[in-house]
Amino acid sequence: MNIKFRNYNLLPVQLSRKNVNGYRVFKIRDLLVQNSIESAFINPHDPRWAEFLAKCPHGVHHQPAYVKLAAKHEGGEAAAFWARCQGCELLIPLVVRDLPKETSLQGLRDAATPYGYAAPLIYPLTNKVGVNKPCTVEDLNRATLLLECLRGECSRCGIISVFSRMHPLLSTPLTPFKRCGSLVAHAETVYVDLQSSETSVLWRQLRRAFRKSIRQLLNQGFTGVVDEFGHLPQFYEMYLDTMRRRRAKPFYFFDWDYFETLVGTPTLEPHLCSVLNPEGELVAAILYLGTAGTLEAFLGGWRESYSHLAVSKLSYWFMIEWAQQQSRECLHLGGGVGGADDSLLNFKRGFSPLSAPFYTWRLICDAEKYQAAVQAWVSQSKFSVEESFFPEYRRYIVGDGCE
Repeated sequence: MNIKFRNYNLLPVQLSRKNVNGYRVFKIRDLLVQNSIESAFINPHDPRWAEFLAKCPHGVHHQPAYVKLAAKHEGGEAAAFWARCQGCELLIPLVVRDLPKETSLQGLRDAATPYGYAAPLIYPLTNKVGVNKPCTVEDLNRATLLLECLRGECSRCGIISVFSRMHPLLSTPLTPFKRCGSLVAHAETVYVDLQSSETSVLWRQLRRAFRKSIRQLLNQGFTGVVDEFGHLPQFYEMYLDTMRRRRAKPFYFFDWDYFETLVGTPTLEPHLCSVLNPEGELVAAILYLGTAGTLEAFLGGWRESYSHLAVSKLSYWFMIEWAQQQSRECLHLGGGVGGADDSLLNFKRGFSPLSAPFYTWRLICDAEKYQAAVQAWVSQSKFSVEESFFPEYRRYIVGDGCE
């Protein structure tokens, strides 16, 4: 983004709190003098993005190539907010968009992390789950300052709110996010630890009914193959058909170019796990993305005529076996639709007893303009305000926000 940035210097921190539509808003006073906090909105080609990821644990959704692709699909501009203060750095990938026309507000925008788990990263405080490193009060204060710097720069640039999905498998202190904005807990996500168990142990972790179903399919001659990308056109049509059957929101109907770009981008480590019937026909598949030893289940589908056999179970089990053979560390199956505790999450729980908490973070950058956007949306849409959804003015705009 072509946005100039300012430098700040840190003097003693004073926090004041007030509520805006139920969201906690902290302000930091006495950010004076120059050259202590550097900040900038950067584009995917800025070397600071790659340099940050090289030293900080992250997920595939933090990759610049992924953010670019997501921004194209979501109708916005790919960017990241980067800031540094006394050895502490922040990076948050963003898709920046104009406000919905229902708000009738010109020249204002909002921002959200791209679809997936592109949580704010704070170096050196962000670590993989299970890695515990000491964190001082000074560390938490610096991290809070960086988040407040994000608020200030967004407000200056006409960005009135920021919405972020946190990464369940990355451990970042939550205190700064509670101080600055609002942190909301959702249903957990499910993952498989591929390092600590033998394949036989992973098999026994499956729900008993799943093991029975998988054995039956294998005995009938169903097979699996990984990275046969010749299946991609069939998988694409099968995915769209699955979304139609499940009455998915329009957001989830990705176009063919999106699929082609995903599998054609090596930095996203795409892997397609295909399930074939005894005649060798594709009946189910899941597209996985990966980085730094972790694979993420991303998009999946199956043929309607095989729904009664639950062939998608094989897509997960084959990938668990393959990923362990490839010495991967973790397979993240994800959670329910929109972070809900639903049938999809219950299905995923059948593959592993391990789960991790999932949060979303909501930040109001300009309270007055945010309120104006909400009121304009209410007036135009005739819907009442529902504070569990953020941002509230995108509540019935499909694919936006989270409850």
